[in-house]
Amino acid sequence: MAGLIQGIDGNFYGTADLGGANGLGTVFRLTPSGKLTTLYSFCSLTGCTDGRWPSAGVVQGSDGNFYGTTQVGGAQVYGTGGTVFELSPAPRTLSFSPSPVNFGDKTAVGKVGNATVTIKNTSSKESTGDVSINGETAAAPFAVASQCKKTLKPGQTCEVKVTFKPSNVTPQTGNLTVSDNGEDAPQRVPLSGTGK
Repeated sequence: MAGLIQGIDGNFYGTADLGGANGLGTVFRLTPSGKLTTLYSFCSLTGCTDGRWPSAGVVQGSDGNFYGTTQVGGAQVYGTGGTVFELSPAPRTLSFSPSPVNFGDKTAVGKVGNATVTIKNTSSKESTGDVSINGETAAAPFAVASQCKKTLKPGQTCEVKVTFKPSNVTPQTGNLTVSDNGEDAPQRVPLSGTGK
């Protein structure tokens, strides 16, 4: 692991030659308060053409992006090749549609209403911001009927099925909680409904 640099945003940035989603190195951000975020896991592309085992830290260019090198990868994956990489510090973010989710007053007491929430990775392609979704939860009278446990590349979507089973006719609220490695995780989608 190389030394850290302080970025123009006040956060600290560096590389680790092992670890990450593929065990072959990362670029990371550390806030002054101690929050650690993996910005990129090497060997994420087929054949490790994005490189593996970063050989030094990163430098920040006047464009705000970070630059560095890896020991192996690129055109000579198993040789002595290596890559030069550029990485944007843009955050990994998710959007949810719809949000909030309102089941309204159409579900009879004891019956089940259904809704679909689409999760989208809205990270910029330049940020190489894959977001790994670890799971979703919701408390009664809401429940998660099908989960989206996967890694979303920028622009990709997946769907989560949420149910509402009211036990009475009073308005009820809750949250769909999404556990992921994006910014501000875990994230919550407000849920509401009234039994009839």
